[in-house]
Amino acid sequence: MKNDLILKKHSTLEENPKVVEVLNWKLQALEEEARPLEEGIADYIGFTLDNLQQSISSKKFYIDELKKSIKRDEVQTENIKTEGVKFLEQMGVEKLRGHIVSSVFISKGRESQTKEKKKLKYLVPVEEIEELLITLGKAEYETITTETKPIPPKLRLTKRRIKNVEVVSTDES
Repeated sequence: MKNDLILKKHSTLEENPKVVEVLNWKLQALEEEARPLEEGIADYIGFTLDNLQQSISSKKFYIDELKKSIKRDEVQTENIKTEGVKFLEQMGVEKLRGHIVSSVFISKGRESQTKEKKKLKYLVPVEEIEELLITLGKAEYETITTETKPIPPKLRLTKRRIKNVEVVSTDES
């Protein structure tokens, strides 16, 4: 993502959880200014949602950059630890003492280990085993009911493609 500086005017609606109160306030402000109500409210909501989406995108970009930086630091930390061993071994030293750091030394490594674990391997399809168990009375099907949470109705925004836009104030505060 390209992170360009985008100038925008913030609206009260972006941070105020009392959405209906803010929209009523905006409606009153539009009436006092004798401006078109429907377009004014639609644009206000649209600009606010756009601002919030730009904010989310920008924050996600910075989070991704921080994750990359952390990964580089982790790789370099591990590199210093493993390559440092080679350096100390070349010098014929196992431990260094410092003034600030108590000591730097080569820890004991560990050889790779192999563990075996037994896993049941079916020689016939699982469906046949299930049917056999049901026939023998050793198993039965149970009905499991799952319920999903309801999704409330939400606003959807459809943008208009315009070439020239005059920016007007969206808030008095």
